[in-house]
Amino acid sequence: MFKSLIDGIKSFIGMNQPTGDEVRDRARVLCRYPVDCSTGPGEVPFRAQVVDVSRSGMRLEGVGNVAKGAKLYIAYVSYPGAEPLANNEPVEVEVMWSRKRPHDGERVAGVRYASPEQVSRSWVNHVLEEVGLSVERTGSQRRKHIRLATALRAELRDNQTGQHIAEGKVANLSVGGTLVQTEQQVEEGSQVLVLVSPYNNFPIFSVPAKVMSVRYDPDEGQTFVSLQFINVNARQLKTLKRFMFNLLKGRSIG
Repeated sequence: MFKSLIDGIKSFIGMNQPTGDEVRDRARVLCRYPVDCSTGPGEVPFRAQVVDVSRSGMRLEGVGNVAKGAKLYIAYVSYPGAEPLANNEPVEVEVMWSRKRPHDGERVAGVRYASPEQVSRSWVNHVLEEVGLSVERTGSQRRKHIRLATALRAELRDNQTGQHIAEGKVANLSVGGTLVQTEQQVEEGSQVLVLVSPYNNFPIFSVPAKVMSVRYDPDEGQTFVSLQFINVNARQLKTLKRFMFNLLKGRSIG
């Protein structure tokens, strides 16, 4: 049983090679997206958070007292200045379970999409694309690696001078890039050196990256810096894969 678990983790991050669809059908990826939920068309919505997502459903935080079997209608909330989504119609879901979280009393619920066909044409597919689980991935939107949410810290330095630029939380991580949450400003298009904090027996490791996008979230009061790793050598790639393998094995994501 333990061997099967380890083999599954290795497959998830690319140390074994299952098909892409097999990985994505099994995977649930931790994330955080604000959404508006309502109990029916035309009802007053309430704000909640998507805190993990898969191709079959999602987990919601802040849903109030909803019952198993209830229907919810969920709409994506765009951050200020973002390009509006082509289709932001509410997606219908069914509540599979609902409970109060012991440590803080927050209500969380697991929901399943009522119509997979609707999902493929909705804002949910945009979220799946963001985390690397989309069914339809083409052109510049294609992402090769599933990202894992973490509680690690990172520092960004100028790739030429080594000068400190910013520091913050590693919001998610893959072998292809990372999203860093910080209070400092970072220039879009610049090249930086990402230094990820030690974890277990891993020392600090560094990898060069390009800043792909920078957005400020006024609700969080934080800047989110999306970075794509560049010029990654074989040793760095091996370290990244081992690092992510140990994150999963140690149940440390989130």
